[in-house]
Amino acid sequence: MRGTQALNPSADVRRVVLALASGLVPEPGICSEWTTDHLKVVRAESVSPWLYISLKDHTDVGLDPAILADLRQDYRASAIRVIQREAALRQLLVAFDSHGIPLLLLKGAYLGRFVYNDPALRPMLDLDLLVRDEHFEQACEELERLGYRLSVELDPEEERLLKLPRVYGYSGSPPEFIDLHRCIRSMGYYELRSDILWDNAIEGELYGCRVFYLSPELNFIHLALHNLNHRGDLRDWVDLVLLMRALNPDWDRLIALARSLGVMRPLFWIFHELSEDWETRAPADLWAALASYTPRPLEDRVIRGRFAYFWRVIARIERLDGWSARARYLRKKLAAPVGQPDTGSFERLTDYLRSKVTLFRRLWRRG
Repeated sequence: MRGTQALNPSADVRRVVLALASGLVPEPGICSEWTTDHLKVVRAESVSPWLYISLKDHTDVGLDPAILADLRQDYRASAIRVIQREAALRQLLVAFDSHGIPLLLLKGAYLGRFVYNDPALRPMLDLDLLVRDEHFEQACEELERLGYRLSVELDPEEERLLKLPRVYGYSGSPPEFIDLHRCIRSMGYYELRSDILWDNAIEGELYGCRVFYLSPELNFIHLALHNLNHRGDLRDWVDLVLLMRALNPDWDRLIALARSLGVMRPLFWIFHELSEDWETRAPADLWAALASYTPRPLEDRVIRGRFAYFWRVIARIERLDGWSARARYLRKKLAAPVGQPDTGSFERLTDYLRSKVTLFRRLWRRG
């Protein structure tokens, strides 16, 4: 009879990912009972390229050669995808730089280079880009000039008040998706203001163009909010653990930024889970500051719990002007229309939409 560990592929995969992300040597034979069900979990959690590179030299873990070959193929496919995406990114950087539009790379576009040290190890379905509010409309016009088209039509008043990103698609092969941000919003409640983001941005150069990144502290805050917003995949937790190991954030600076941005409570829950599930503890002073913070009435409701999505909708509604605008927004949310981006690839469209709707499933499972 197979061991009880093999009956839970998700737990098996998580145990291996935890060890590797934490810089530990995995136990001999830890993957000896892995099956195709484990491979499905690895792929669903978006960690297969990273796991292949992390495991390929650990021959003693007992991984089936056929599964290792599948992981190797995932890595190679990701590497090819990176070449295609980098060509699109280079085109964007050149265009924006020539028009004097500062561009800040978020999430995977930053992490692949500075945390994973290989963009192929950090899969992503879209590029998240941030521009200054005063350049937002100009940036949209530039994207359209390059052949990108809006994938989702937004109500102009709702977009202005909620500061939602605009989602663009390019009908290439494979298609490209871009989320263009003017600030960072999360859970319908938290907003990382543009002025603070840009005041703490780090300037760099990529493909001969000026480009910006968030500081390690702001990157951690952003990734923490993103993780809670989507009830993160294993990949999202790996992002945070590897960032802490690779960039060694200044925790005093992080707390100062968290206070100014009003995001102390999300960080409390992130470090709570890092401690409980990832054996990664916050420094004592940091944890004391987070634990002493008194959350506002809506915070824990939008962060955690089975009905968090409902409270996130309420948080958004409160930002709208007037009851007619609020009622219109609520009707649209209840109708839950799904846009049809012109992607040129049904498979990529399915992947993209799946990445946006898994929030419902994750929120419901989390009691």
